[in-house]
Amino acid sequence: MNWMTMLQQVNLYGMLAAYYKSKNPELCEYYHREYRAALKQLANWVESYGDPFQMTAMKTENPAYYQQQQAYNGYYGYPQAPTHISRREYTKVRALHAAPNAPSVDIFVNGELFAKGVSFKDMTDYVKVMPGEYTIEIYTTDGQTLVLQQRVRVPEGAHITLAAVENNGNGIELLPILDEPFVPPGKAKVRAIHLSPDSPAVDVAVQGGNVVFSNISYKDVTPYIEVEPGSLPLEVRVAGTNNVVLEIPAMVRRGEALSIAVVGLSQGEPAINYIVLKDN
Repeated sequence: MNWMTMLQQVNLYGMLAAYYKSKNPELCEYYHREYRAALKQLANWVESYGDPFQMTAMKTENPAYYQQQQAYNGYYGYPQAPTHISRREYTKVRALHAAPNAPSVDIFVNGELFAKGVSFKDMTDYVKVMPGEYTIEIYTTDGQTLVLQQRVRVPEGAHITLAAVENNGNGIELLPILDEPFVPPGKAKVRAIHLSPDSPAVDVAVQGGNVVFSNISYKDVTPYIEVEPGSLPLEVRVAGTNNVVLEIPAMVRRGEALSIAVVGLSQGEPAINYIVLKDN
């Protein structure tokens, strides 16, 4: 993709985001995300190759030098964007603190600070990274104690939640969860995740009604199901019984992909609770 196409994308997505700001907030948010991604791609191109308008002026004012620069870089005409910044290659990653017995922490990726002061039930925003292997280190916020060091491999083009969870009484571990942001037009979708380490298997049901997700064990992640947008009152029951341990007054908006994570402790503090994660 050349710089002119990238510039056109920036302008188009920016105008569409502005147009839908009051008419359709969901479309506004979508086009604003695309605008930011396109702008970042264009900025990477400029950082690699220079200001294209200056290059145009150089071609007119000093054609000999321009040809020399083009030959040096191996291009003829305007250079193409380097393949390593293709948006298709990015993976989006976020972190979730779901370990009830762990303190607030700082998270480092390949030695660089990723998130600071992350407490139980906190979740970071998605961050774009290149696919590959990363070393994740989690320290207490005073920097004195290494809570976790783990190598994680992220695939190309995925959305990943790295959940810090209890490891059967042996500290914590990272549980990679594959998020699926696509939602059919006019619909919404939800799934359930069991992250309460001392709780038995559970069912998630409509309040007073049918079971939606059955027999979910610790660290299980259910498939998504499509639902109609609107109020979705749910309850968590001990699997195979009518014993309700948690009520979840969920609200699902059109176009949303949600994960409902059961967290906390059934015996002790912090008590069993839930987090609603937006996956898109």
